[in-house]
Amino acid sequence: MKKILPLFTAVFALSLTAFAFDFGGTLSNDTQFYRGSADDINSLKQVDTLSVYFRTPFNEAGSMYLAAEGNVAPTYTIEDLSESSDTDEFICPIDIALFKFADTIRLDPRTSLQFAAGRFTVSDATGLIVNQSADGLSFAANTQRLNFNVYGGYTGLLNGHNTTIIAGDIEDSDNDYYYLASPFVLASASAYAPYLFLNQSIGLELYATIGLKGSNGDNKDLNRYYATLSLNGPLAQNLFYTLSSTLEFMTSPEDSDLDLSEFANLSKLSVSYYIPEQYNLALSANAVYASAKQGPFEAFSGFTSIDICNSYAAPTYDGASGSLKMGLSASVKPIEKLFAMLSADLVMISKDGDTADDDQKLEYNGFQILANAKYQLFTDLQIGLTMYNYFADEDDNKKFSATLNAVLSF
Repeated sequence: MKKILPLFTAVFALSLTAFAFDFGGTLSNDTQFYRGSADDINSLKQVDTLSVYFRTPFNEAGSMYLAAEGNVAPTYTIEDLSESSDTDEFICPIDIALFKFADTIRLDPRTSLQFAAGRFTVSDATGLIVNQSADGLSFAANTQRLNFNVYGGYTGLLNGHNTTIIAGDIEDSDNDYYYLASPFVLASASAYAPYLFLNQSIGLELYATIGLKGSNGDNKDLNRYYATLSLNGPLAQNLFYTLSSTLEFMTSPEDSDLDLSEFANLSKLSVSYYIPEQYNLALSANAVYASAKQGPFEAFSGFTSIDICNSYAAPTYDGASGSLKMGLSASVKPIEKLFAMLSADLVMISKDGDTADDDQKLEYNGFQILANAKYQLFTDLQIGLTMYNYFADEDDNKKFSATLNAVLSF
């Protein structure tokens, strides 16, 4: 070991001088004012984030490299501006968001092998089930007709401030900087066939999240298994679609036997029309359905905690209820430095029946409008404004939010 460490240090230092070494960072500020619930509570949240990164290649092509990114994000929240400082909360997460070694081996112009190890972001085919960082390994083989990928990772070393896992058991912590996230193993395998027929592409993905018992939580027997079939491609000139449907099977500490007759569903459809000659205008129609406990289905549960909508209650795909969200969106770039987006969604959330055995029923929950604009003021300075309003069926869920954002690059 004493001989290996100096050798590694020498090789790493040599790589810095032989090939381009890229480093930099960003300093950002997000100030959010939001108002909601039946009591019209006024709240304020401010996040200042300092991120630094580096990337160093180990060959001239840059196909083999080491990249890392770290950040610190002091976060100050006042839950009720009308009350005393007892409602104030301060945390300062310190995190390594990325630490990745990657290598691409090109066998011929249309065939390559890719390998990655370390901490990096992983996502399932829908982006709504697993979408977070993890520590792990990935391997991909890409050909002209088929792309194949396998991944294995672990969540128990992540910062719990930045990683919220649905139903994950976790030890309470008063640490404002870093505490270990709930322990799970992630495993996936996917195959994707681009332009298989009539320019249509098809994908199949299998994903498993296996609960473990660790010092920072006990998730033994909390296992979730997902199988996703996806299609995408053009429907006409400038008109494209993506369609996916996922079946979920799971076990729990209360019932550790896998029963394939009990399953849930997540389905997602998006149709987009692009007019690049008209200020890069893009129009989209989207729908996401997560099954409720209804008929043959159980309520769908994801893995990473992702909000369904912008209501004050902020429901997630947590397996307690189903949902249906349908909406329209438009984005445009009227001038080179300005990007703007507007979306509107109708949201339905299921409610329990009169008894525990009764089916849940989807009911209207609210309507949300979101607007976002980003302006590149200078080469290294971007400012933005995001506003949304959730018009809720019940006053407890209504919410208005406005967030001013500035990002300085260096």
